[in-house]
Amino acid sequence: MKLGRSTRPSDRLVELQCGAAGLGELVALVPEHVMSEREAHAKWQHLRVTGEWFEYTDELEAWLAGLLARVEAERDARPSQLDLPL
Repeated sequence: MKLGRSTRPSDRLVELQCGAAGLGELVALVPEHVMSEREAHAKWQHLRVTGEWFEYTDELEAWLAGLLARVEAERDARPSQLDLPL
């Protein structure tokens, strides 16, 4: 699994999927304020294969699910423009 930062994730995914093997799919987009790339790399150093590539384990999958739940909770907590008084 690649843990990295990108300002244009869809373009980056295309770049990474070059070649016959293809690398799979985008699993998640997590805002930098939730967890920075540096923090993620430090947390998962023990799973680092090379560079920004990490072994995808059940532990890493559970952590990612927790981050995504946090992102969803933040999104749900923000008022919708439809909820604003006119």
